[in-house]
Amino acid sequence: MRGDGDRVLATVERAVVRPLGIATHAVHLTATDPSGQVWLQQRAFDKPTDPGLWDTLVGGLVPASDTLEQALARETWEEAGLRLPQVQGLRYGGRVATRRPFPDLAHGYVVEVLDWYACTLPEGVLPANQDGEVAAFRRMRPDDVTRRLEHGEVTIDAALVLLAAYGGP
Repeated sequence: MRGDGDRVLATVERAVVRPLGIATHAVHLTATDPSGQVWLQQRAFDKPTDPGLWDTLVGGLVPASDTLEQALARETWEEAGLRLPQVQGLRYGGRVATRRPFPDLAHGYVVEVLDWYACTLPEGVLPANQDGEVAAFRRMRPDDVTRRLEHGEVTIDAALVLLAAYGGP
């Protein structure tokens, strides 16, 4: 839990944040290929939250022990098997805040800040999951991403980040 100025006030076990509505911080990396297709990952079907839905190339919580940049580097390796020097044009994109009920838990609530980055994966640089949390990676045309957004096939967090990064339909 962070206070003003991002000073750590307290830490708690990850499992209690949703039931108690405790604020969390996540980092996402969205990526395109050189032709402008968007890279997405499909979440593993055994994930407890949003199984099988499409997500940004990389996304994960920022623990109190990490800086945003450390979390981005770790998540990029764990989820996509990529080191940040392999991507091109890495840039900070912005911040999105979300507050909403957590549908997977009767009384859960999500309060989260999502910091996101954007980059290009050069030709020949392909993501490869390292931690078992990703079922597949796919490059999609922007209109295919829009269709998936419209049909609820994308996580809420990824939808917020993708709309911030690439604009609405």
